[in-house]
Amino acid sequence: MNDLILEYQREKQKKKQVFDINGIISKALLSIIFLLVSIILINKNENIKKFYEDKVFNDSISFIKFNELYNKYFGSITSIYPTEELVFNESIQYSNIDNYLNGKVLTVSNNYIVPSIGSGIIVYLGDKDNLGNTCIIQGVDGVDIWYSNIDTSNLTLYDYVSKGDMLGTTLSDKLYLTLEKNNEFIDYETY
Repeated sequence: MNDLILEYQREKQKKKQVFDINGIISKALLSIIFLLVSIILINKNENIKKFYEDKVFNDSISFIKFNELYNKYFGSITSIYPTEELVFNESIQYSNIDNYLNGKVLTVSNNYIVPSIGSGIIVYLGDKDNLGNTCIIQGVDGVDIWYSNIDTSNLTLYDYVSKGDMLGTTLSDKLYLTLEKNNEFIDYETY
């Protein structure tokens, strides 16, 4: 009788293990399906795309924290790619600097090629307040850098840019720079 009870318990344990594995696989597949459907809907409908940009990406997600967690548990994603040689690497050259709103306005040459002053992920492309056409890069050091009055047509949202990479050209002889960390503005010259 005891052998029958032990056999029943072993069979029950095996079924429970199979059920647990099936449940995990089912959850993973459902998550993948949800992700794929979301991506399709975002690409097909401008209203849904705008909702995701406003509510999810701009308000909820800190990509730098996500990147740090990913690197901690899975390693760097860039280590599998071959090292690329830098083609463009310079600091911003300007003739004058003044305060403007929460940042600085730099006087540069017309159609000046703007380099990234820090590495990070592009989290915003578009018109921003009184600054015009703007690219915001969430830096790996936690500083959001706003580059305004530039042509962003060659940039893509959520791309990674390295320090010194070319972002675009200025639309006039003015470049607006705003630096922000933890909702506090930072002086460009101090940074």
